[in-house]
Amino acid sequence: MYPSSLRRFACLDGLRGLAALAVVCHHAILVHDYAIYSGLAEHSRFAWDLALSGMPFLFVASGDFAVSIFFVLSGFVLSHSWVHGRLGAAAAAVKRYARLTLPIAATSLLAFAVAVVLDGPLPGAPGPGRSAAELVAALRYCLAEAFLGSTVTGIRAPSYNGVLWTIPIEFQGSLAVLAVCLAARRLAPNSSSARRLIGAVALAALPFTWHSRLGLFAAGAAIYAFAGEGGSGRPQRRCFLIAALIVGCFLGTMPESPRRIAPYNALLVATGYDPTVAASTFVVHPLAAWLGLADPFPYRFTAVGLWHGVGAVLILLSVWKLPGVRRLLESPVCHWLGTVSFPLYLVHSTVYRVVALAVHSSLTNAGFGYGTASLVAAACFIAASLAAAHCLARTIEAWSVRGADLLGRRVDTVLAAGRSSGG
Repeated sequence: MYPSSLRRFACLDGLRGLAALAVVCHHAILVHDYAIYSGLAEHSRFAWDLALSGMPFLFVASGDFAVSIFFVLSGFVLSHSWVHGRLGAAAAAVKRYARLTLPIAATSLLAFAVAVVLDGPLPGAPGPGRSAAELVAALRYCLAEAFLGSTVTGIRAPSYNGVLWTIPIEFQGSLAVLAVCLAARRLAPNSSSARRLIGAVALAALPFTWHSRLGLFAAGAAIYAFAGEGGSGRPQRRCFLIAALIVGCFLGTMPESPRRIAPYNALLVATGYDPTVAASTFVVHPLAAWLGLADPFPYRFTAVGLWHGVGAVLILLSVWKLPGVRRLLESPVCHWLGTVSFPLYLVHSTVYRVVALAVHSSLTNAGFGYGTASLVAAACFIAASLAAAHCLARTIEAWSVRGADLLGRRVDTVLAAGRSSGG
């Protein structure tokens, strides 16, 4: 039988929190010195930024790596949750939808309110004014983006919150994991057998999905199924896992900049991609290329993004099996970052508009140099984003978790009653 309690993985929460913080830092860099990301001279602000853009282990400019970590973590954690859960397919899907969209709706409405107050652009409004009709149209656009675009149809520009582009991948990948887990739960006699069945399906899916971000969910599920819960064991295995951690960080931080160091370019050439355009070249599955077909698979990696995904998989595997790293990620700071990670991800773009722009403008008007103003604005932005995320985690996030759970149980009860009456 399956145990009734669902276990939380504190170290993985900590990893998710650090990834969310990396996204915040990444966006601060994008705005104030885009050359660190692009490696292009026309974006350069300082004498050193172009050289820095090609360096490894630059975690603060590795937002795509962080997103890959989110997806592989979801494949792992959701597999555990749904193997040991009790909800049926429809109820679990509704719960997942509500769990994602309720915080998204709240932070999207906050972004809408900020745009109105600061006289910013209002996507969805038919004109630039602030008439009642325009506000209603903009609000309708905002809500449609929160409740439909962010999960089902995808986000299109302009958007009230640009980071929502990842949520359709998250939701659709979650549904794929849910389908496999519920089938395994139905077919297997116990949780151990269901776990092995999930792993077998995940491994079977990887040859077809490795070139898509959806493949990260399969990779996470496979690690859940086969990695076990023990420590690193023998010294040789521990050394291998430490090496995997370092290589994962190296690959995950492969720069988008064409000024990346030679080993990165050698990896790209070895996989058949031109390093100068690898950041914008999407991976095509070899089978599609062999057949001469356009690759129909959604959410495909770029040639650089593929290595970010590989790095994320290695990071999860090594974190899960190295007790020392797990203890570090279970520290109070990392644990707290994990509890605020989702609201931090959702709210930081809005905080930037409110805090960072005002601080930067005030400092430059006061005569401070661009570098000093940018550094202070970025520091204020990160601190304010963490504070806002903490408040949201204790309110909207907590209410959303409880509300999604109650809604899922309610749907399950109603469907069960319907089946009973129908029988």
